[in-house]
Amino acid sequence: MVSKVFEGTNVEIPAVLANRDRRVATQAKLLREHPSQVVVACKLNIPGPVKNSAAIQAFFTAGLARLEDQWLACGQPFEIATSWEDAPTGPERFYLLYSYIALYSYIALA
Repeated sequence: MVSKVFEGTNVEIPAVLANRDRRVATQAKLLREHPSQVVVACKLNIPGPVKNSAAIQAFFTAGLARLEDQWLACGQPFEIATSWEDAPTGPERFYLLYSYIALYSYIALA
């Protein structure tokens, strides 16, 4: 399995930088459209030119399943806003958390 982790398409630096810009734009859009919610962006920092493979996706989704289980266990409502698990630059997922703290903070600042 270890040898297959980094088997896949090589990604060049310009693609990684373009994806960073896409991530920033997505986060800004979600914050603008959902000002009373918390935006959580999940991604992996993957060394080398291969940023996505079946093994990387399996690791990513297993970690997100644990995160979601923790949120559910403590009663934290959430939704998946968008997900790029097949992106050649690496899997990513964006969540919106329905947080009473964020809502009260928003009301207090308004």
